[in-house]
Amino acid sequence: MLNPFDTPKRDKPNTSTPRPRGEAFTPSPTAPQKTHKAESSSDTSFDSCEDSTMAQTDPNFMASMKAVIEEAIAPIAKEIADIKQICSGSTIALEDRLDKMTREKNLVIHGVKEDAKENIESRLKALDEVWTSIGMPNILVDDAFRVGKKDPTKPRAIIVKMVRKVDRDLVLIKKKALGKSSTISIRKDQSRDERLRDSQFRRHFSTMTGADKDLSMSINHIGKMTIWKGGKIVHQFAYDPIKGVNQI
Repeated sequence: MLNPFDTPKRDKPNTSTPRPRGEAFTPSPTAPQKTHKAESSSDTSFDSCEDSTMAQTDPNFMASMKAVIEEAIAPIAKEIADIKQICSGSTIALEDRLDKMTREKNLVIHGVKEDAKENIESRLKALDEVWTSIGMPNILVDDAFRVGKKDPTKPRAIIVKMVRKVDRDLVLIKKKALGKSSTISIRKDQSRDERLRDSQFRRHFSTMTGADKDLSMSINHIGKMTIWKGGKIVHQFAYDPIKGVNQI
């Protein structure tokens, strides 16, 4: 029972500030911190492996592994080599095609008299005489220049760049009007491969004339050599860069 004469007890006020919900608890810096020592159950360092020994490489094993690897990469290496060969062949073919395109309007003319003080004007006048002699005056020429080393005994060849390819083709047809006695010869400007082809044709023809002096030959614009005897065709040959000269 409550004693009516006792003084009632009062609760002490709470002076602490409540921490908002969600706020992280930060321990006091002066509070003692608990430490946990990480212990390792085993020592895995090389120094601790006193009884361990490093395995030595077996030469036979290494040789067998090398053979396996070489066998595995052999198809890949062959495929790479094939691709390189295809790319190389394509590059050569493209270069030859571009070379032919740059020469398709050109002519090479031998035998035109060369003056020591020759210039482009006098050169064009000399060419006009050639065009007139084959019945084609007033041909449009883009450029004309001499090639080769100077020789006092004979004039150098002239490379003639025509404006129109049709004029070049007509000159090659009408050059027969010059006659066999003319000192002037006209041919188309050939690429490196075409010059090599014709060189092989002439070499093959020279071996044939060793046995028969009555033979004559001609090479057409598509790269076919025809052998004549007594006005009749006796042989025809084609050229392949790999197989060489072959009879057709």
